[in-house]
Amino acid sequence: MRVKITKRQIDALTPGGIVADEEVKGFVARKLPSGAVTYGFRYRDKKTNQQRWIGLGLHGSITADQARNLAKKRAGEVADARDPAAELELARAEAARAKLAVANTVNVVLDSFAECGSDRTGARCVRASSDRGQIDLRPTTLGHQGDVGGNR
Repeated sequence: MRVKITKRQIDALTPGGIVADEEVKGFVARKLPSGAVTYGFRYRDKKTNQQRWIGLGLHGSITADQARNLAKKRAGEVADARDPAAELELARAEAARAKLAVANTVNVVLDSFAECGSDRTGARCVRASSDRGQIDLRPTTLGHQGDVGGNR
């Protein structure tokens, strides 16, 4: 149903319901089964002809008018043959890679290893995780005659 999205329209939504705005094409509000209402912008990517969704915010955090203004900005980006959802995904992926790169530097790994201290049981050691698995930073105990890990 296409009507102007207002607080009254939001309050009347049932869980699972969606209302589309008549002023800005693609601007929608939907009520989740949990009862939370989200504002979003739906559009079709001109290059791939794929339908995309961009979340604009939660009702209560922003008003319907503020979300409508955000939707107008996103509509302008789509009109310029851009894909705002893909740009957002790319920015998030780059931020995650940068965070992972910092977390996996030699200094961070050595600092984590140093936190283990002289406790040879490894009880105080931390485990560093990466996207490829986990690195165990526990120091190995020396076994008989200097063998590593207790091998004989």
